[in-house]
Amino acid sequence: MKIIYKSKAQGKTTDLIKLAATDNLYMVVKSKIEAERVANLAKSMNLSINFPLTFEDFIMGSFKTKGIKGFAIDNGEMLITLLVKSMARGVQIQAISIEKLEPNINLEIVT
Repeated sequence: MKIIYKSKAQGKTTDLIKLAATDNLYMVVKSKIEAERVANLAKSMNLSINFPLTFEDFIMGSFKTKGIKGFAIDNGEMLITLLVKSMARGVQIQAISIEKLEPNINLEIVT
């Protein structure tokens, strides 16, 4: 798993588009408008990606799993916040721990 950790407007989405194109991943983005923007950005980069899923599609499982090799989640902190929104009730998430589940999966932080 890779974590792309950069400041705002420093190329995180662009890096994810490149990764999605190279590894045939489905991108997951916050909204339909963002999905359109990302699809157009990939096209302008001459890269072919699957049309991105929205957070809602992803959470609800509104997609066919056949042929999906993996996901590249843009703005992952927003997705986590959305997932726990009803439990957190407006309180910000201050820390997240990530457990290495399989010995053959490496965590790479890209800055």
